[in-house]
Amino acid sequence: ADDVLADVVHVALDRGHDDLTHGARISGLGLNPDVMGRVMSTLRERFNLILIDAPPISRSVATGMIASIVDGTLLVCEADKTRMPAIRSARRALEGNGAEVLGLVLNKRRLHVPQAVYDRL
Repeated sequence: ADDVLADVVHVALDRGHDDLTHGARISGLGLNPDVMGRVMSTLRERFNLILIDAPPISRSVATGMIASIVDGTLLVCEADKTRMPAIRSARRALEGNGAEVLGLVLNKRRLHVPQAVYDRL
């Protein structure tokens, strides 16, 4: 486990990835909260902001574990597709794992601009 921790930190740091323009894939950690906690502690020493893109809570047990050790969670939902019962269920599942849900982000939102506006451009 400590070898994996060292590998993750080296991927992020040794390649000069000291800002948010680059990232590191954290793989091979399994579902061990102790290892993930140590990874997060080590990364927090080096970075001011850490963003983790996790799979949907409905499809991955790991997401609940990750949500429990981070400072806050944003729930990402597909606009015009994700139903409110699914959003509520995901929020309850995250909070049930100890996550602090900070808010909701809509992706794939389409902004329909009327033809009259296009004509003026």
